[in-house]
Amino acid sequence: TRWLKEYEHHMRNKKGNCTNTVYANMKIIRRIMNEAVKDKVIKYDENPFLWYKYKWENVEKNFLVETEIETIENLNLANTSKRIFDTRNAYILSAYAGGLRISDICKLKWINFDGVRILIKKKKCKGVPVSIKLPKKAIDILMIYQSENVNPNDFIFPFLNNNIDYSDEDFLTKAIASQDSMCNEALKFIAKKAEIKKHLTFH
Repeated sequence: TRWLKEYEHHMRNKKGNCTNTVYANMKIIRRIMNEAVKDKVIKYDENPFLWYKYKWENVEKNFLVETEIETIENLNLANTSKRIFDTRNAYILSAYAGGLRISDICKLKWINFDGVRILIKKKKCKGVPVSIKLPKKAIDILMIYQSENVNPNDFIFPFLNNNIDYSDEDFLTKAIASQDSMCNEALKFIAKKAEIKKHLTFH
């Protein structure tokens, strides 16, 4: 369990992650360890999570008001990284689309957009198709990423790689979790630049 404690220390003190981000990352590692036990790669009593405990912290949700969303939308990000730029755009789209999760944003493809609406299977709706009419501001954001030769099966936002096969659900989940972590780091920068004291996440 020593390396788990060292990794937790790294996340908290080097990366500045909160308790729930630590929990989310540890949950992924625990799943891998459980699969290793199941596949007899390691013995049951070699699973470090038998002795290492981590917790989820209930936090009060903060919501942005319209003026705060507009501040983020109008930020000048010319001298920042593409990750910051893309995260800001995805975050604003999420807000205008009624609160899409990062998993919905990552999986969003051009085939899901008809020019006015997006049709997706939202995770929180248990895979039931949902049609969302987008306001002009949300459509304008999507147009930033559209090109003449766009492939309908390409992802709209560059968080997942079009050349990688994500048909394995576990692999996709891990890829999205990684993107979620990086986007949350970008949102910290965005909140600071926008002088917003609230903790920003897609969720």
